[in-house]
Amino acid sequence: MTIRGICSAHWGSSRRLHRRHEHVSQSRSSRLTTLAWAGQSWWFRRLQPMHHDEIEGYLREVGRHLHAEGLTGEILIVGGAYMTLVLRKRDATKDVDAYFARHPEAIRRAAARVAEDNGLPDDWLNDAVKGFLYVQPQNRPWMEFPGLRVYAPDPAYIFAMKAFAGRPADVSDLLTLSAELGFISAEDALAIVKRYVPERLLTPRVQYLVEDLFADEHN
Repeated sequence: MTIRGICSAHWGSSRRLHRRHEHVSQSRSSRLTTLAWAGQSWWFRRLQPMHHDEIEGYLREVGRHLHAEGLTGEILIVGGAYMTLVLRKRDATKDVDAYFARHPEAIRRAAARVAEDNGLPDDWLNDAVKGFLYVQPQNRPWMEFPGLRVYAPDPAYIFAMKAFAGRPADVSDLLTLSAELGFISAEDALAIVKRYVPERLLTPRVQYLVEDLFADEHN
């Protein structure tokens, strides 16, 4: 074969390899892009807030799993879930904060199965709030499913918890609860907080928050 023929053969082979590499690269890039968007879609789906009817359905599923084990769990709803489910003052919430009063481990197992079945975050139903329950609140039955009883505290208790937490995201709920409870002064509101939170834990920050909240509400 002549030099020209060898060069032509090498050039043709190089072009074929380049086209193959280009094809593989494009194919791989396409797959990665598809996977990236799929993962992103999955992630956004997990971050979507849950609405009233959705939460009720998920709790019903938790009860169904508990009932299958011959158990009846009990939870106390608080936080954003309380505002959404009980007071109906929110359209949605990102998770369900609750105190697991009966069969907590079984409730966690059931909640994990519901999360897996519905593409929910692992902590969609969680009891992280248990560390903030300083006083046992008055509660009432709110809803019952086969295998699960759901209780709700007085709105005054929710106000105290949210004021103590003092997060910016809670301000809107605090305003709503203040109107619901008919507070006419910051002193009224602080008295409720002191009823449920040990005074030794009440920092000036909590007092300032309630005072500012009340001033914002009436000015």
